[in-house]
Amino acid sequence: MSKPLAVLIVEDSESDAEIIVRLLTKADYAVVYERVETAELMRAALAKRTWDIAISDYNLPQFDGSAALAVLQATGQDIPFIAVSGEMGEETAVAMMRAGAHDYLMKGHLSRLVPSVERELANAKARGEHRRAEVKVRASEERHRSILQTAMDGVWLVDLQGRLLEVNDAYCQMSGYSAPELLAMRIPDLEADQTAELIAASIQKVKAEGEASFETRHRRKDGSLIDLALGIQYRPAEGGQFVVFLHDITARKQAAMALRESANQYRELFESASDALLLIASDTGQVMDANNMASVLYGYERDELLARKNVDLSAEPEETISRTHESQSKPGQVFNIPLRLHRKKDGTVFPVEITARTLIRKGQSILLVACRDITERKRAEEERQQLLAQLLQAQKLESIGTLAGGVAHEINNPIMGIMNYAQLILDRLGPDSPVSEFATEIGKETERVATIVKNLLSFARHEKQSHSPARMHDIVEATLSLIRAVMRHDQVTLEVDVPEDLPQIKCRSQQIQQVIMNLLTNARDALNQRHPGHDANKKVLITARRIERDGRQWVRTTVEDHGPGIPEDLRERIFEPFFTTKPRDKGTGLGLSISHGIVKDHGGELRVESTVGEFTRFHIDLPLDNGWHLENGEGGTRNAESGIKGATS
Repeated sequence: MSKPLAVLIVEDSESDAEIIVRLLTKADYAVVYERVETAELMRAALAKRTWDIAISDYNLPQFDGSAALAVLQATGQDIPFIAVSGEMGEETAVAMMRAGAHDYLMKGHLSRLVPSVERELANAKARGEHRRAEVKVRASEERHRSILQTAMDGVWLVDLQGRLLEVNDAYCQMSGYSAPELLAMRIPDLEADQTAELIAASIQKVKAEGEASFETRHRRKDGSLIDLALGIQYRPAEGGQFVVFLHDITARKQAAMALRESANQYRELFESASDALLLIASDTGQVMDANNMASVLYGYERDELLARKNVDLSAEPEETISRTHESQSKPGQVFNIPLRLHRKKDGTVFPVEITARTLIRKGQSILLVACRDITERKRAEEERQQLLAQLLQAQKLESIGTLAGGVAHEINNPIMGIMNYAQLILDRLGPDSPVSEFATEIGKETERVATIVKNLLSFARHEKQSHSPARMHDIVEATLSLIRAVMRHDQVTLEVDVPEDLPQIKCRSQQIQQVIMNLLTNARDALNQRHPGHDANKKVLITARRIERDGRQWVRTTVEDHGPGIPEDLRERIFEPFFTTKPRDKGTGLGLSISHGIVKDHGGELRVESTVGEFTRFHIDLPLDNGWHLENGEGGTRNAESGIKGATS
């Protein structure tokens, strides 16, 4: 239950007053307050009701802290007075304290407000108790002795030399001494922390000030120590005496020590955790605490982390974070988020796994969040997925190769028969016969079919092919023989400019065919997207040139289309495995990833340049000398123009 607190605030700024009230409310006080900013209003407020404490700004337009203190003192009320200022100098603060202010605070350090209020309320309470006790003592010695002996706390009557003149039964029980034993002692005989000289100085100070309160330790008769809170009041009567109230706080001290030990253990566990740990306020997202691993993970010093909110560490939209917190807000509930993207101090975005629990501390909902960097795990998972995809692709192409091999062998015999019969017709009719022209065309067409079958078989086979010198002209032509019909069907015009005299490159021809086939297929899809029907700009340009870069000779093959283009944010991701902008039934997101890997394995580079709405160009840059050593001394495999015998045998 909140503690009631009546606060008189001398302040010309409503917002500053609200800050004070908010801090006290958070400290579990039920605050009733009135804000005044002139002497007249302050006098009226003091006359209207009883206040627990007064908090005054030092500088006001028509008033100041010194005048406010004087107004309060003129009423004779014992109300704690705390001065607050944004620019109070040390001399002014000392003067205020000497004038009777109980404490002073700077507006920039209001974290001391609640402890100061609690201390001064306790002191005011103690002063009130002392005054009431003094009244009772003066009223009747018998009544005094009755109270003395029935008090639950220890009570002394002490002279100016520190001799115990009177003690009650409660202190006898606390100390283990009898009353006669105690009345033969001085304060130094019981005091465990202060020397006789310090005690004598304290006596003189209390005599001068009239009262005091502090904590100390006494030694029991059995040698054990007892923690005490002392409230002391000086009475000038009878040569000067002190009434001392001694409250046993041993249990409270032990509990505080146990709490500190627990806090130390918590801190040790908190700091030794292998994950980054953060304490975050559920309502504001403010980071309230962070361990060393959090500083290592995010690159911030601890003080920098405590000045940030959870949104400052996240690389995701703030709405995503808010929705997560709202859905996981039950106290004690533990929840796990397998993947979130966070950002380091240097801007690096990285994946984390989050485990969090909602706690309640002093009525405030707090999230204990453990963040684990899963960059390596994600990288390993992506590599695994890529390897799996390549395996599936290999299995798929192996099946196609088996089918293509069977088809090639089945088609070979009829093709050879047709070719032979066409030759027989030519031999019998002679070159002058009108039918000879038809027979010649039959021969040409069957040779074209045989070439297509051979290239299809070569492309579909996915076993590891030995590398060999090859001409880019032959590789492009072999690829086009497989895709020309598809391009004609989609009304796509192919413009090819690949010189036959380009230098040979060391490569695995069927893999480079696969790359070019993939780029042509993507170009066709892009053109169909922009031009569903016939269009003069619906064409693909294939060029190849010899270039020099970084002191090395390269062959650059470019596939260009005038489709919709690729936006800049997508260009950064098109070579990622499984990334695709096509519908699920149109693409797997593996084509460019595998193509990129093939070109990289050849020591080359696959790059893209594109302008949205204008064009897209993919450049396959292959070095003339990639360091590979030929695997046979006769120049490796035959090129695409070497006939169909190898494919149909």
